[in-house]
Amino acid sequence: MDIKTKTYRESVVLNTGPHQVYEMFMDSARHSEMTSSQARISRDADGRFTVWDGDIHGKNLTLIPDKKIVQLWRAEGSAWPEGHFSTVTFTFEQIKKGAAGTKLTITHKDIPEEDFENVEQGWRDYYLQPLKEKFNKSQI
Repeated sequence: MDIKTKTYRESVVLNTGPHQVYEMFMDSARHSEMTSSQARISRDADGRFTVWDGDIHGKNLTLIPDKKIVQLWRAEGSAWPEGHFSTVTFTFEQIKKGAAGTKLTITHKDIPEEDFENVEQGWRDYYLQPLKEKFNKSQI
């Protein structure tokens, strides 16, 4: 099935080390706390996960602790054709400037065009904003 898709990409610098940011995505309890929803995340490559109380599910493709996560994601929504998965890549880059710092980059490919604005806003509201609030409290 041919559908029109878009890619979301955004980076943020967080005032903590890569390990702490990686754990926010891979630790089920921390992920649940960040998003205020239930998450169950396997720590194995080819392992499965569900987030957002099961509304999003998928499979880990690549796990390089504290450096990179690549996952297949599927949202159970009307704009997502049956069987369609997107690919999300998280990279964690250590910033070499005195204090601890991590550049987190999220790249989400193959988002159905009809759902793009919703997904984009979701990344900002439910992932990037809570991460900034947790790790960048001293910034204005």
